[in-house]
Amino acid sequence: MAARSRHMLRAEGASPADTVSTRTFVTDLSRLAEYGAVRAEFFPAPPTSVTVEVSALFRPGAVIEVEAVAAVPAASTGR
Repeated sequence: MAARSRHMLRAEGASPADTVSTRTFVTDLSRLAEYGAVRAEFFPAPPTSVTVEVSALFRPGAVIEVEAVAAVPAASTGR
């Protein structure tokens, strides 16, 4: 998760520090501490977030899905 997210952010000239909010969907809240540990490594300053427990995710067997919104610096987009 973290490597793919970093790659997508870098492709747009951003970094995890540019993330302003996340929505996390988990299938088992008892594993929230595991997610928290990865999140703490990924985000230098945690963005606002919402975490929701769901019965299942779209991808069979997935236990977590994270939606993130980043504010990409205008100069890095070339637009």
